[in-house]
Amino acid sequence: MSEYRAFNTMSSYWMEGTGRDSDIVISSRVRLARNSPDYPFPERLSLQQEREFLNTVAAIPKTKAGNGLEDLDFIDLSLVPKEEKMVLVEKHQISPALALSEGVGGLLINGAETLSVMINEEDHLRIQSIYPGLSVSQCWEKASAADDMLARYIPPAFSERWGYLTSCPSNTGTGMRASVMMHLPALMMTGRVEALMNNLGKYGFTCRGLYGEGTEGKGNLFQVSNQITLGLSEEEILSDLADIASEIISNEREMRKTLLENERFRLEDLIFRAEAILKNARLIEIGEAFSMLSSLRLGSDLGLVKGFSAKEFNRLLLLMQPVILNKLSKENLTKDQMMKYRADLIRGELKGGEVL
Repeated sequence: MSEYRAFNTMSSYWMEGTGRDSDIVISSRVRLARNSPDYPFPERLSLQQEREFLNTVAAIPKTKAGNGLEDLDFIDLSLVPKEEKMVLVEKHQISPALALSEGVGGLLINGAETLSVMINEEDHLRIQSIYPGLSVSQCWEKASAADDMLARYIPPAFSERWGYLTSCPSNTGTGMRASVMMHLPALMMTGRVEALMNNLGKYGFTCRGLYGEGTEGKGNLFQVSNQITLGLSEEEILSDLADIASEIISNEREMRKTLLENERFRLEDLIFRAEAILKNARLIEIGEAFSMLSSLRLGSDLGLVKGFSAKEFNRLLLLMQPVILNKLSKENLTKDQMMKYRADLIRGELKGGEVL
């Protein structure tokens, strides 16, 4: 097992449940794709070239005094067991593709885990900043500062005509993907979410699930992100995303109010059933846990349930994942053992740490 904090602390700052509109927006993220002109794109790199580039990044000063940014940890992911890497996936610090890669990948990460840099993923460098609540400007400031620091050591491949050159043409231009993770249970309950999300394409945005492209919206959680990176400035992308997010937030709040006014008994029944199940279940499957926690979080946000915070919701979303359960139990759990361990863990968390 690795000694790095990132593998062994089941929290990140983005999970704090704070920030603007944090009753609906779980987190905001800005990701920048960058490549070195001295190497082929990652899909054409040899293992030797991957190692050379990783060593180049590893040589960058890791202290704030040395790099002018902040203290960073460097992790050679090729030396880390897959189950440890999957912890970082669950914490949204690396992609599933990097975790499962058999190549030579790496990570730079700060202590609060608000900044991480994937090395040798789809691009040579993927700079990411993630903060709680609707905080895209704060994410951009952090990612941009890291981009400037890295460019002093590894100048990026850039075209005056096309902008930053990336492995995937859809990222060319700014190389930016900005996103917000949103909890939208009322829009789901009223059947409004599909139409709303389908309209995002008209404005150059898309909606994905919890882990990005190709994943579903478990627990009524959705990522809204830009599709267009060419022909727009970073500021325009961020402004448009903030406007889109604000519109979705307004719709979600309106639907929550409508449910309270017109279907309060049905809403309360859903929430209190979820609370009872989570506090008493002895076995629980992950899909059911996502659904029940979403209902409990909604009840907390509406003031119908006391003693359950946004931070606890975010923490439980992490803790109930299979890879985390195996790590916490120090075993390779069977399906039934995992359902029991998950139920015990959730029950204990909701009852102040006492598992009955």
